[in-house]
Amino acid sequence: FGRPAGVLSPVSLERHAVKQLLDGVGASSAGQGTALGDGIALGVKKLRERPPQSRVMVLIADGDSTHGSFAPVEAARLARLAGVRIYVIGVGSKQAQIPIFEEGGVKYRDDLTMNEDILQEVAKITGGAYFRATDTRALEEISERINQLEKSEAEARTAFLPEPLYR
Repeated sequence: FGRPAGVLSPVSLERHAVKQLLDGVGASSAGQGTALGDGIALGVKKLRERPPQSRVMVLIADGDSTHGSFAPVEAARLARLAGVRIYVIGVGSKQAQIPIFEEGGVKYRDDLTMNEDILQEVAKITGGAYFRATDTRALEEISERINQLEKSEAEARTAFLPEPLYR
């Protein structure tokens, strides 16, 4: 959810393909700035096509939102109307000196600190939950807790096409 927000991968059970797409993501690959509200709104748009029990979003963010058409709280209200629960994982620092990667290396700015209030509000509005990740191990534990909270059946099908699809 950079500027603008976009979908890297559709909802998929193809974990290998999604992992390959994520491996190609780097700092600023979505553009400069953060459109947190637009990212939430776009996720809601995609999830409203899913069965109601599958409308769950996991948002990993620092709460910063510098661009976009939707404020994060406004997008959370849209999520609630669409029946989307958002589990928010807060990452970042409550203090200054968060590294912002730019083309010429690393530049430190002291005006970008974690905004936990926004993240907690997004989770509360949607009936989800807020978690604070302080390191990789905490992030893995939070992921496991979310997996225990949300269970739904998914069906995968393989289709065999006996005809070639090329000329």
